[in-house]
Amino acid sequence: MCENQAGFREGRSTGTCLTQFLHDIYAEVDGGGACGVLFLDLAKAFDSIDHEILLQKLQFLGFRRGCTSWFKSYLCHRSQSTLVGSTLSGQLPIQCGVPQGSILGPLLFLCYINDLPCHLRQCKSFMYADDTAILKGGKNCRDIALALNSDLVILSKWFSANKLCLNAGKTKSMLFYNGRKFTNDNSLLIMHGVQEIEQVDHFRYLGIELDSNLTFQHHIEYIRKKVQQRTRLLWKMRSYITKELALSLYNSLIEPIFLYCNTIYDGINLTNRRKLQVYQNSALRAVARVNKRYSATQLHQELSVEWLDVQRCKSVCNEVYKYTNGHGPLSLVTEFEPQIPRRELRSNTRIIHKHTRTRTKFAENDPVIRGKKYWDRLPASIQTSENQHIFKSRLKLDHHVFEHIT
Repeated sequence: MCENQAGFREGRSTGTCLTQFLHDIYAEVDGGGACGVLFLDLAKAFDSIDHEILLQKLQFLGFRRGCTSWFKSYLCHRSQSTLVGSTLSGQLPIQCGVPQGSILGPLLFLCYINDLPCHLRQCKSFMYADDTAILKGGKNCRDIALALNSDLVILSKWFSANKLCLNAGKTKSMLFYNGRKFTNDNSLLIMHGVQEIEQVDHFRYLGIELDSNLTFQHHIEYIRKKVQQRTRLLWKMRSYITKELALSLYNSLIEPIFLYCNTIYDGINLTNRRKLQVYQNSALRAVARVNKRYSATQLHQELSVEWLDVQRCKSVCNEVYKYTNGHGPLSLVTEFEPQIPRRELRSNTRIIHKHTRTRTKFAENDPVIRGKKYWDRLPASIQTSENQHIFKSRLKLDHHVFEHIT
């Protein structure tokens, strides 16, 4: 399976895909350039899979004829009907698509689009199922746009040959940059046939709101709206539920908003960190049914809820542990490959990584760079944990590791 694909695969997630994606962007921008990205939108991708083409691709991937015959029986001769009230329509045959809601459906889709990255000549692809982004770095917008246009023409032919349709209206382009160099010259003219692809300054990719300068300002605002909406519900329900149930609702409805891919925006500035903490404190006060003057420190202690800064740091360390132990995409496993010390000493019990030098403060927000820094703060007893479960337990029990953060 293609290394660029992160969807429906063990050890990979939207978080690993975004980490790889942003790592490449930070590296390119740190070198004095910029990154142009095309966020591709496929119209009804899962429903457009051609069965004959899929079976041919399965054979190319090494499936034997008997196995592909089984898949043909699984995919073909299906029909569908619609029930409205008590009226059932007649049945019509399903000519294309993979069964959604099944275990095999997503895997067959991955096999179908597995060869897409092989056709790119100048750009790099990042894929999570049908969510595809192609990226090109460069020193000026003209060269970036030329490369993106060139590969988009190639992809358009690939989509046509594979009976997939690119939704040009929902496909967006975006330029990531830092500093004054690209402030006045940041336009990307990308064409799909005769239609111009809209350039945006922020875009929601895999659930995270990205902006051109990676300040994550739009994502912070997105979190605020979601959290405040649920916090108001907790206040309205306070007369009907117990404090324990309110905390359970916080853990299931509000905390996941803070935790989702929190490793990606761990490098946000102090102002935004404080904003997020205010939103969490507000939600916890609704749980505890206390006013805004109530001590936030005491609130966290009483409810046994960690500060957001600590949660993010622990999430980063958990990801680094996985990569260090060989679990995850090859590029990240390689990036976090432990370094072998030159001399064997009794003190050489710590696991260290090779650090990448950065030219700008902007690049220090790279999740990979921050992950290595956090890892270095961990004692050897935590770094060398036998498995992920023990690592998490030891990280939770060591209250002094992240004291300096809060």
